Order: sequence, then structure tokens, then C-alpha cells
Amino acid sequence: MLDLIEPLKWISHLSKNFLVLAIAAFAFGIFIGSARADEASCGPMHEEITHDALAATFNAANLNLVQRACESQCKPGSEAASESRRHFGDENFSKSLAYMDRQKRLIIDFSASADTDPMDRARALYHLGLLLHTAQDFYSHTNYVELAAAQMKESHSANKDPYSMELVDWTKLASNKTNALQSSHELYKDDPNGTQGKIAYGNSCYFKIAKELAVKETLRQWNSVEALIKLRHAARANAILTAMKEASCPYIKDLDKFPEEDL
Repeated sequence: MLDLIEPLKWISHLSKNFLVLAIAAFAFGIFIGSARADEASCGPMHEEITHDALAATFNAANLNLVQRACESQCKPGSEAASESRRHFGDENFSKSLAYMDRQKRLIIDFSASADTDPMDRARALYHLGLLLHTAQDFYSHTNYVELAAAQMKESHSANKDPYSMELVDWTKLASNKTNALQSSHELYKDDPNGTQGKIAYGNSCYFKIAKELAVKETLRQWNSVEALIKLRHAARANAILTAMKEASCPYIKDLDKFPEEDL
């Protein structure tokens, strides 16, 4: 009987250590989860949205740069991922709108020599990707889809097609005339299996509706950029736009340092 005492003590000691390690691992998981709570939620959605909207507009290489710039905004652990204004991540929409305006100005500035300077062409496309990411996030990170769905249900119109929802009126958003709009992680619809994303509406769900709106928004943003380039650069606009769509530009390996550093 005495021979069993030491092994039993050892097993008891091992069990206690295992319990301590399990508790520590659980606590560490909670810490990591909370540390990442403010980071952007992405997945492959931005790449797919950008492709669906612009594949017929840009050559494969230039589209890839726009897509990579768009995706770079949710790289885990990056400053961009945790910066809420880049993702409509809080209800201070004015910061996100100001960020979008800045990206648009940078696109226009760099496009001035996009037809002659491959690096400036890459810079213009890079900032286009940043602009598109934020614009796309509006639909999946706010309750815009929920509000539009509620209005359609209450409407006497026979049209209840979820894919006929109107795009946001950015001017009303800028003038704070949309007080019902909110943004929080509980509203995120990036995941088709997430609590909010899988909510059914008609023959679709909030994830699919937000994604389709983002595709339409992406095309609208590019059309806006095109119009601004034509307005700003007049006679050279066609050459600039053709270069941005079709002419090759350098492959930027590390987008985290671009365009601040020439790589």
C-alpha cells in the first residue's frame, strides 16, 4: 500500500499543474481576443469585391495591386487594422469620410504623372485600394443594411428585392442627417456564418447583401475617381486613365512601407 502513495502524490501534483496551465492558457486567449477586438474583420471579402467590380476595368497586374492594397488594411497586428476610421469601426463617421477624401486627393495627385512615371502609377493604384477598403467596409460594419431592410419591409411597394437597395448617400452621412446609423462589432457582417451576417432577408442574407452593395460602391468610387481625373487633368486625362488601367507598374513586395519608401 505504501508503494502507491508516492505515485498518487505525483499524479495529484501533475493534475494541479495541468489545471494551472489550462487556466493560464484560457486567460491568455481572452487577453489576445480583447487585444484584437478593435482590429478589422476581413477574410477574403475585399479581394472578391474588388475583383467583381473592377476586373473588366484593369489589367490583371494593376488590379492585383489594388486588391493587395485593399487587403493590406486588415493585416493582423498592423496599425491599419486597428485604426477604426479605415473601417467605419465606430460611430464617428466623419473621421472615415475624411480618410476617404484624403485617399481620393492622393490618387488625383499621383495620377498627374501616372502616364509617364510607373512608380506614381503604383502609388495612385495603392491609394485607390485604401479608398475602396474603407468604402466597402461601410456596408458590412454599420447597420445600413438593417435599416434599409426595415424600410423595405414597411414600404407599401411590391419591390422587396434585397439586391435593389440604394447605395448610401455620402452627402447625408457627411451632414449628420442619418442619426439612426450605428457601427459596432456586434453589427459586423463580414462572416456569412456570423450572428449578423447569416440573418436572412428575402432570398438572401445580410452578408450577401452587404457584399453586393460593396461591389456597386466600389464601381461608383472608381467612376468618381475617373471623373475627378478628367476634371483635374483635362487634356491628359485619357492618357492617364489608360495608363492606370493597362500600363505596367512596379511590383511592390512590402506594402506596409509603401508609398512612404520607394521599394
